[in-house]
Amino acid sequence: MFEVKKGFITIIAAVSMIAAPVTPLAESSYQNDAAGTSLITSRIGVSHTSQYMTVKNGSRGSDVKTLQHRLNVVMGAGLAEDSIAGSATVAAIKNYQKAEGITADGIAGSTTWSHLTQDYNDTVNGIVRKGSVGVLVKELQTLLNKVMKAGLTVDGIAGANTVSAIRSYQSSRNLTVDGIAGSQTFAKLRSDANGSNSSSSANNTNNTSLAAYVNSLVGTTAKEWGGGSGTQCVELPKYYIDQYFKTSCKALGLGNGNTLYSGIANTYPNKFQKITYYAGFQPKVGDIVSYHSSVHPDKGHAAIVIAVKGSEYTIAEQWKDSGTVRSRTVTVKAPVYGVSYTIIGVARPRQ
Repeated sequence: MFEVKKGFITIIAAVSMIAAPVTPLAESSYQNDAAGTSLITSRIGVSHTSQYMTVKNGSRGSDVKTLQHRLNVVMGAGLAEDSIAGSATVAAIKNYQKAEGITADGIAGSTTWSHLTQDYNDTVNGIVRKGSVGVLVKELQTLLNKVMKAGLTVDGIAGANTVSAIRSYQSSRNLTVDGIAGSQTFAKLRSDANGSNSSSSANNTNNTSLAAYVNSLVGTTAKEWGGGSGTQCVELPKYYIDQYFKTSCKALGLGNGNTLYSGIANTYPNKFQKITYYAGFQPKVGDIVSYHSSVHPDKGHAAIVIAVKGSEYTIAEQWKDSGTVRSRTVTVKAPVYGVSYTIIGVARPRQ
């Protein structure tokens, strides 16, 4: 039996395994995910053998949790990572399958797992290529529209028009023209997008005001803002949204700590941008961060960025009945389920 995987052609026999490495392209290189799944170099004409169980309505177990986590990272699905495939998980599977153009039956079999594994690794490593889908693709399309006036539909699907826009941008910036947005392309594109922002004194004043406001939260009484069960971590960001952005959300359920960034950005898309963690991610002052947590793995944690210095940044945070809002300095870390202060994503103010 033959099994084709990214980077390897593996011949499986009863006694031995022989593997021959293949050198990947510079900006399209991968890292295998935590589960050790290898990735394909192309989505077309390759058969896949999944190491995961088929997930459908009612499925339970660690593979369901893995699926939920990957759908959250790739699609910003906002699922509770509870290891139970209920209606929300099935709907998220269908949404992903529709984006990928595969049978949208809400059942994650080997084809869905194969596509999702590639998209998950691409998202975490900050790569968009033809056929990629999800929140990172939406960010790329938004950046290309802003910098290049590309006129792309921001649908989270990297089709021919998106790839063409990537190539045009790469050519205009003397980058390798391969139609794959990797670390170099994204870094330059984000820099260009920031440089094209208005530098008026009014805009600068507002940014200064934001920094001053979020720093002023530290040391104040912990906020009980709509939860009704003590000072939960998510109530501080909700208070911040209400008070600084003058947008009432006290009565809204925007999600647990691990999904709050998605809930906020989806509820207030004109005020916040949803950014899922990617390789090279840097927080900004004012970001509302969703974290994994070792204390509450299924609920996560949330905080507000108040200062940034290189790979270190400082947050304002609170816990249930913590008494006061406190500051903590942490380092930027990729998302790992059950490991505290590893970043899932942020809701970033649009200003």
